[in-house]
Amino acid sequence: MILRRFMKHVKDQNWVAVGLDVLVVITGIFLGMQVTEMNDERKNRDLERDYLERLVIDLEENIETLKGSVDFHEKIKASINETASFLMLEEWDEEAHEKIRKQMMAWGAFPVLPLQTGAWDELVSTGRLSLIQDSITRDSLQKTASELLMVRTQFDQMATVGGTWAQEFERFTSLWRSKNGEMFIRPDFKEVFGDEVFVTNLLVSASRQGRAIGLREAQITTNKKTLSLLKCQLKQSECSMER
Repeated sequence: MILRRFMKHVKDQNWVAVGLDVLVVITGIFLGMQVTEMNDERKNRDLERDYLERLVIDLEENIETLKGSVDFHEKIKASINETASFLMLEEWDEEAHEKIRKQMMAWGAFPVLPLQTGAWDELVSTGRLSLIQDSITRDSLQKTASELLMVRTQFDQMATVGGTWAQEFERFTSLWRSKNGEMFIRPDFKEVFGDEVFVTNLLVSASRQGRAIGLREAQITTNKKTLSLLKCQLKQSECSMER
């Protein structure tokens, strides 16, 4: 209909009408593009909010997991230090020995944590990171992910070194069977009592546990900052002026 009218105006050499027809067509195309862009923008903002909400859930869970890890390593470090103190007593104390035996922990343990990264991994793998409009929030998310990879590498290294404790354990542990048939390791520290070299190795192991605690606490700080930024974007909390 518009084309027929346009051709008629051209044939009649009604240039004013031709100009108006062209203007109507251009305006229609422009408005159509604007509506499409508005719809796309609305979809992107809905998608951004969905990712922000998923990231909040992941980080909240990760913070609790990291807190549990700090507690785990603090207990191991305390166990190591108490054992070292016992081994350097001037005289053997059987009562203290029984206590140490019962609370002995895996001194070389540096477990991998099941941290949640699903939302972040999806954002990166699908090329949708730009959906997060706030650049500070994006940078904080990237820092959180980079720190996770760095900590995993350091924990792998500490676990490798910690694995050498297996040889030391052979000096003072033996396998026992309980009444119900369950096998367990029973330590006897008489073999290493007063052994300064062994105690030195113990304290080095304690320092590695301290390093693990520091790394996990740094992760908690980074995760909390990122979580705060995400909640700010979702208007779930007040935005800090220091962003």
